[in-house]
Amino acid sequence: MKKHVLFLTALSLMSLPLFGCGGFWNKNSVHTRANEQTDHYNAGAFTYAADQVEKVEVNWVSGSVTLKESKENTLSVSETGSLSEKQQLQWLLEDGVLYIRFCASGYVGAFPPYSKDLPVELPAGVTLTVDSVSGSIEVGSHTLEEAELSTVSGSIRGKGIEAKEIQLKSISGSIRLDSLKAQEEVQLESTSGSIETETLEAPEIEVDTVSGSVRLGLKGCKKAVLDSTSGSLYVKLLEGQGVAVTYKSTSGKFHADSYRVEQGKMLFGDGSCTLKARTVSGSLTVE
Repeated sequence: MKKHVLFLTALSLMSLPLFGCGGFWNKNSVHTRANEQTDHYNAGAFTYAADQVEKVEVNWVSGSVTLKESKENTLSVSETGSLSEKQQLQWLLEDGVLYIRFCASGYVGAFPPYSKDLPVELPAGVTLTVDSVSGSIEVGSHTLEEAELSTVSGSIRGKGIEAKEIQLKSISGSIRLDSLKAQEEVQLESTSGSIETETLEAPEIEVDTVSGSVRLGLKGCKKAVLDSTSGSLYVKLLEGQGVAVTYKSTSGKFHADSYRVEQGKMLFGDGSCTLKARTVSGSLTVE
């Protein structure tokens, strides 16, 4: 029996994933790669001048990341706990890019509970990348150049983002924002969680969920692709948005009122947006 336990434990340790600060992480422990080039990084909370930053790149392991847009000239970044220098966040401002990392390279140890929540103040108009391994990403109201947010075990939620391109991805958690607006494209992906936004405005939209429902308020769309393995799709047409729907499903059903069928497509209004939807075991509802 002990041999089986030891064998399973060994397998568990071997399967621990790599994270952004460069290491293996199990609950509150982090092992960072000693060869990561962070010699010029600074430790701990800091302030920076908004006009010196064009891009913000956050790589976080455990704890929530809270984003707030500010019009102030001087902005701040901090974390919640009382930590040693190597445990503290590491940051570097170089060539207009602000890099924020979870901890010092080469650090091996444990963190106090709830000590690594990260509040970040952002200026408008920057390019933003956030990669979180175990924690939610909280979003305020942001006007950005581009936005790419991803979390492995946590949700992405908040008010809204406006940018040229928006990419949101959650491996095990929901994506819920009041509004998303992109001049070019919005991509939303969830492996195990729902996707919901009251207003989604973009010429091109791509939504993919493995196990979770999708609820979208659609406007300004020219092309949309919705794909769900095990979850229903609900689309509400806003401000006269027209769609031409093609729907394929293994066992799902289509629900809608007041549409016409032409050349195998279900048309709503002027049909200006080509909407292709596919489910395995979920229905599609268009309102």
